[in-house]
Amino acid sequence: MSLNFRPARLRAIGLCSVLAAVLALGSVGRASAAVPPLMNYQGYLTDNSSNPVTASYPMTFKLYPDSTTGSVLWSESYATVSVTGGVFNVILGTLAPLPQSVFSGAKLWLLSTVNGVDILPRRPVVTVAYAFRAGIADSTSPTTGAIAGTVQLNCGGSVGGVLVYIPGRSFTCYTDAAGAFNLGAVPPGTYTVHAEAGPSGSSNVTNVVVTAGATTNANATIGPSTQTDPNNCGNCGVVCGNANGTPSCVSGTCQIACNAGFQNCDGQTANGCEKNVTNDPQNCGNCGVFCSFSHATASCVTSTCQIASCNAGFQNCNGSNSDGCEVSIANDRFNCGSCGNVCPGSQVCVNSVCQ
Repeated sequence: MSLNFRPARLRAIGLCSVLAAVLALGSVGRASAAVPPLMNYQGYLTDNSSNPVTASYPMTFKLYPDSTTGSVLWSESYATVSVTGGVFNVILGTLAPLPQSVFSGAKLWLLSTVNGVDILPRRPVVTVAYAFRAGIADSTSPTTGAIAGTVQLNCGGSVGGVLVYIPGRSFTCYTDAAGAFNLGAVPPGTYTVHAEAGPSGSSNVTNVVVTAGATTNANATIGPSTQTDPNNCGNCGVVCGNANGTPSCVSGTCQIACNAGFQNCDGQTANGCEKNVTNDPQNCGNCGVFCSFSHATASCVTSTCQIASCNAGFQNCNGSNSDGCEVSIANDRFNCGSCGNVCPGSQVCVNSVCQ
């Protein structure tokens, strides 16, 4: 069976309770034994139709110093990893030990490869991994609180699989299918909670105050703002028109950059750039430029006013558009019936015939 892996659906799960246990153990104090250089990683894998898979696949995990570039700092490959109901679990460092030097940098990013397919974007490794280097948990306080909430898309519903963590501390979690998260065993203090959803954006909730024995709510909203989102401009559901142009939302107001040859002549963005100024005789080359010639029907060709045809009995004998069809060939003895047809002698031109 051929499978297509969706990057947004590969996510760590169940880390909240795991980390809570780690932090609870940290309350005992500094451990005398060395911390094992292993890192638990859980994921949820679906096919291209968002159905959880049950199978075994080769997997490779690599650590990088950057989210998109940089050289591999560490890698480990498994010939087969069992996936049941979409869930898999690996202990990173089992086959290739994780050296402490890997965690000496400012930040790390994890790339997972499943069955030869890279799961993008790379996942940030938050400060839990750096506990390998520190050898102790961030907090030894026996009395802690918690931070809970939901992550929602701006002008959308709750979103699962969002990475939630406290920057610089060993607290991290992923939202469940309903967008809920819970960071447990957090020492009292004031924190910033960061929600990261890859292409959907990120958000910070600042000044989150944690008190002992209590749970503090910290709901986050991610995604484009109604001040800048052309699909929700000013208010949710307000879509900026895109006909013949590129829409944008500036300070909650729709704007549009017209394609070449089009103009927004009515000043309304809902119908986009509604006039083709290359062939509209009422807006030729620009809005409001009206093509008109004496004794003629006007047209607009490649944004320039031209004479489409002369009225009956008239001709454009001088070849200039400026004065239209200036000659009445019905009674002009020098252009009788057609341009340049001069009546001989004393004849006159009557109804386009020399007489």
